[in-house]
Parts: sequence; C-alpha cells; structure tokens
Amino acid sequence: MTLRLLCKRLAEHFIPIILLVLLSGTSAAADTLPGEQIQQELAHAREQKDSLQMARTLRTIGVEFMYASRIDSALVYLNEALEIASALSHDRAMAAIYNNIADCYSQLGDSQKAFELYDEVGRIYLGIPDSTGYAGFLINLASELQEAGQTAEAVERAVLAINIKEQTGDSTQLAFFYNKMAELLENSNPESARSWLMRAYGLIHTPQYTAFNTNITIYNNLAKMYRDLQEYELALIYYDSVYVVAKNHGHHNGMEVGLSNLAMLNAQLGDTVQALYLHRKAIEISAQGQNMYRRTGHFINVGRFESALGNPQRALPMLLQGLAFANEFDYPEYKIEALEALSVVYQNIEQWQQALETFRVYVELKDSLEGIELKATILDLEKFYESEKKEKEILLLRAENEISLKRKRLFTAVSVSGLLLISALSLIARLRFVRLKQQKQISEQRREIYCLNQQNLKHNMEYKNRELSTLALQMVQKTEFLNDFKKELILTDSENTRNHVARIDMQINRSDQWDKFRLHFQEVHPDFFKKLKQQFPSLTPNEEKLCAFIKMNLSNKEIALINSNTTAAVDKSRNRLRKKLALTPDQKLRDFIAGF
Repeated sequence: MTLRLLCKRLAEHFIPIILLVLLSGTSAAADTLPGEQIQQELAHAREQKDSLQMARTLRTIGVEFMYASRIDSALVYLNEALEIASALSHDRAMAAIYNNIADCYSQLGDSQKAFELYDEVGRIYLGIPDSTGYAGFLINLASELQEAGQTAEAVERAVLAINIKEQTGDSTQLAFFYNKMAELLENSNPESARSWLMRAYGLIHTPQYTAFNTNITIYNNLAKMYRDLQEYELALIYYDSVYVVAKNHGHHNGMEVGLSNLAMLNAQLGDTVQALYLHRKAIEISAQGQNMYRRTGHFINVGRFESALGNPQRALPMLLQGLAFANEFDYPEYKIEALEALSVVYQNIEQWQQALETFRVYVELKDSLEGIELKATILDLEKFYESEKKEKEILLLRAENEISLKRKRLFTAVSVSGLLLISALSLIARLRFVRLKQQKQISEQRREIYCLNQQNLKHNMEYKNRELSTLALQMVQKTEFLNDFKKELILTDSENTRNHVARIDMQINRSDQWDKFRLHFQEVHPDFFKKLKQQFPSLTPNEEKLCAFIKMNLSNKEIALINSNTTAAVDKSRNRLRKKLALTPDQKLRDFIAGF
C-alpha cells in the first residue's frame, strides 16, 4: 500500500471516528447512569401517582443500567416497572419490559430464562399492534438463538425484524439491526456480513439511528473485519475507538472489550510489552464488571506475557489467580492454559516439584478433554465390570448358601451336595476367568490411551517445528522482499524515496521479529540457549542468534538476509564463533551446535 493510499484510508476511517468521539464526549453525562433529570421525572411521577409514567421511567433507568453492564441494578428497576405495568394490565409496556429483562438474562448467560421471557414477549405482541416493539423483540430473540447455536433460525428472525423496520419507515436503532445481521452472517457468508456491517457503520453518525453501545459493537466488529483482512493499522484504530467511546460513556464492559482486543492484536503484531500493559489495564476495569470469563483470561494472559518477558516472579501470582477463577467458574480451556503456563514458570524459578505436579495435572486435564470419548468407553467398561462383578458375587453367595444348606443335610443328600460343590467351584473359576479377561481389556485400553498421549506430544512437537520453520522462512522472505524493494526505490533518487528507504531500513532492522522468532524457538528447543550459555558464557547475543539460525539449518544466504548482512560477513561471524567454541578443523560447526 503506497503512502498516499494509506493516508487516504486513514482519513476515510479515522476522521469520522474523531468527530463521533467528540460528539459523544459532550453527551456522556446524559448517557451514562440515571442523572438528576430522570430522577426528578421519577419523583414527579410518584408524587402525582402516575403509575404508567412511573413504569416508563423505571424502565428507562433500568435500560441505562443495562447499557452500563450493571445488570443487577438494571433488573431491580425493570422488575419494579414490570410489577406496575402488570397491575395496570398494560400489554405494550409489559412486552417492552419483558424484552429488556430477557436481554439482561441473556447478558448474564442464562439462556433458559431468556427464552422463557421471550416466549412471553411473543405471546403478548401477538395480541397488540406494535410493529416497533415486535421488531425489537425479534432482533433480541435472534441474538439469543445465535448464542444457542440456532443460526439459521436467528437469521430468519433478524430478516423479519429488518423488513418490519424498513417497511414501516421506523429508523430508530436501525444501525443495531444491521450490525446484528452482520454478526449472524459472519461465518456462513462473510462477504454479505461485511456489506451489512458497512451499512451499519454508515448510520452511526446520526443519533436517531444508533446509540453509543451500538457504536461500540460496530467499531469492534469493524476492527475484527480489518484484522481478518490483515489491515492491522485500521484494526488498531477501531479497537482503540471501542475503548474511547466506551470510556466517554462509563461503559466498563466496552472499555474492557476494547482493551482486551487491543492487547491481543498487539501481541499478534509482536508488541508483547504493550499487550501486557493493556491486559493489566483491562484487569483493573474488569473488577467493576460481571464478566468473569474475560477477567480470567486477562489474568492468564498477563501471566503468560510476564513469563515470556522473563519475569516469572511477576507471572506466578497472575497465573495462580487466573487458575483460581477458572476452577471456581469451571472454564476448562482456561484451566489448561493456566496450568501449562504455570508449569513453565515453576521451571524458570526452579521449583521442580511444583513444575512436575502442575504439568501432570495439565496433561491429565488436557487428555480428559481431548479423549473424552475414550475415557467414557473406559468408564462404561469399568461400570459394566463392577456391575457384573456384583452379580457374580451375589450368585456365588447364593451358591455358598446352598452348599451350606446341603451340608446340613449331608446325611440325606451326600451326592447332591457333591454336585453343588463342583458347580460352585466351576462358577468361581469362571468368575476368575471373566475378571482376568476384563482386567486385561482395561489394561489394553489404558495402554492405548498412553500411546495416544505420546502421539499427541509428538504431533505437538512436529507442529511447533513446522511453525518455527515457517516463521524462519517468512523472516527470510520478508527481508529479501524489503531489500529488493529498497534497491528499486534507490534507483529513483528523490527526497520522498529516501524517506521510504529509511522506513524500510527501520523495518528490516526491527528487533521484534527476532524476539518473536526466539520465543517460538525456545518453545521447540527450551534448553538450547541455557545449555549453550552454561558451556560458553562469553557468547554475545548476536552469536547466540547465529547459533539458533544454524540450529535451524538456515544457509549463510538466508542468515545474511535476516540480519541484513552479506554472506561474507556471515562467514566471518561463523569463523569467530568456531574460535569461541574451540572447534578443531575437522569438527563441523553445524554438527556441533546440533548437539545442544
């Protein structure tokens, strides 16, 4: 992308954002939590004993709390409004309030309660002519259906809701409807989803068509779209806009989402320090919200980034807190992430017993999730075995009772008792045979599980090796491309060209790509640098880097491209390295380094 085109794209997207942020900032006080005016309206309605106005005002306050992600407070006001509306038998007000309460339970993750309330809303709207309210009900129901995995049904409800809005000329909150359609189509029809999202974006500058919380969601979806398209500058701008707009309106949930996504994108771009700062900021904000899933992820990510930056003592408490939340709220995937990172941290601080125990729990939990069907089979076999064992024990006990009875009557039935004894012994032998057979089957199943675990470890290592090789190839190709591009630019001597050449040199000499490579390299070869430094403490960072590239079997040309050097310079570096490693002439440098 040329500089002129980049500036044009930034102007197209960033200037409207600045205007919207400035406008929203001026009205933040009115859009956050119930202000003095709305409280006065409520007091006046109570004084005049205007029940319907009281219900409407209470609903307005509840909705404002809901937009601020303070769901508990929202439910208090909405339930009081519902009691008044129910006493008045005002169907229109009841339907609107039920719709808001259902939305609250949806945000709390209680889908069953939300569906029950939406059923009640639908029943009421069938009896009253309220197209605006019915459209709002349909779009909220579409959201809940999407959460339940019923995407096709959700799209049908959203299409019907949008048709009602457009046919009746009702433009209120239309941006929210368009954005919801984009979210529903994101996986099944990405191109159509982008079209709907841009339609929603075109409405955010007109207050009648949108609200600040809708704008937050639209900016977040735009950032995700540009992130998927690898247009990271625009993605960063929109994620930052999510945070700024949410902050202006005191919307803690939106602030947390913006910071979290900014952190993840910065981590993806190799800026671990900035990602760590943003996650820590998100932790502070998440303490004021109710989304424990995101809060758990923040703690684990901070721990992982601190560990990656060589701060295991700072990483440890964050990972332990994340693991505690994951256990308390039963987040299996976060348990696995926290345990894996904790094992590495314990190794770094040389708490080997803790590292071993943590890694064992990590492997067991990971195996339990990945091999759940196999585990279920083993459990079924064990249950079957225990059940059959009890049945056989009962039969054996009955046989023994019969033998005891026959012995008492031995003087009258000696021959019959002998036959029963033989039968009992045969039964015992058969029970023993069955038991041994079942134990053998269980042992074989456990052996298969062990083999599968070993295969999984092997596959993980192969994947990391492939990922490391791909990263090295990308580094070579990127540097080679930038060098070629720089050569072409140098041919056209101008001030603008020299600026571009300088920027390309800065890009080539950036250290973050080596940091990213080193991080991946240490995952595949965790003890390489440690062993090398222990045996040869005088090695410089550049010599360690050269050793890593040689370990990856990179050629001199590829190493020269990555380091922006000539092959002759790489040869000299290799000779100096041979001297430091005290290699004899008949020893090969590559073979020697491969031994670490």
